[in-house]
Amino acid sequence: ARYRTVVEDQTEMICRYLPDGTITFVNEAYCRNAGRRREELIGVSFKERIPREDVRTVEEPLASLSPEHPIVTYQRPVVKPDGEVHWQQWTDRAIFDRDGKVVEYQSIGRDITDLVRAEQALRDERDFAESLIETAQTIVLVLDTHGRIVRFNPYMEEISGYKLTEVQ
Repeated sequence: ARYRTVVEDQTEMICRYLPDGTITFVNEAYCRNAGRRREELIGVSFKERIPREDVRTVEEPLASLSPEHPIVTYQRPVVKPDGEVHWQQWTDRAIFDRDGKVVEYQSIGRDITDLVRAEQALRDERDFAESLIETAQTIVLVLDTHGRIVRFNPYMEEISGYKLTEVQ
């Protein structure tokens, strides 16, 4: 009862599944995240919630597991019941029989959609800033705290006649 309470009260998604993806156990957090009742999830492959073109994001990490290295962590997209794609991070542990064959996986996951979106927004902002620097028809010169040239844009190269590597 104590262990069941620990598992059910987790905010992380916990599940167990067979090598073909058929779910054998889910905790309440998994149900909430999937937007389905436990009865709707047990006996169904979790791969149905993964976009078809992304199923390899699960299969490849799992294929790397062995009795010597039974744990892997990876990220994957998941389609929510409303059709929106979310990102999850999973840590899977393979459970092997005496012959070293996988009989089941135990998995703990969390939704990292906000993190993935924030990282993408940062990349987009960086790319935008980079584009501005590279295409600006004005001198952009970056110095470090000691007054040394760290970077300048192509316009500065054109005006000065120097390449960045020459003045660094």
